[in-house]
Amino acid sequence: MKHQPTLLDAAVDLQRCIYASFSEQGTNDPNFKIFLQHAKEIINQSKGSIDNKAFEVIESCLNKVEQPNTNLPKLREDLLMAASLLHNRPSN
Repeated sequence: MKHQPTLLDAAVDLQRCIYASFSEQGTNDPNFKIFLQHAKEIINQSKGSIDNKAFEVIESCLNKVEQPNTNLPKLREDLLMAASLLHNRPSN
């Protein structure tokens, strides 16, 4: 049995990023990096099934997360916004 990742899986990975960001290493935590990369891969593979405007907002949030020196509360807010949009996404 093989699981095909869905956008819901990506949303959960973004939530896991939030939890991992509370470690002493913050965004340098290996789990944070793994979950973020996995979520981005799923989102990019599913681009056509996400409303264009929602995709733009999600992409913007994830780009902000990857900026150096982003403060953690703002980073977590952006992750939560992207995860929420994926959970409640309008379809094309």
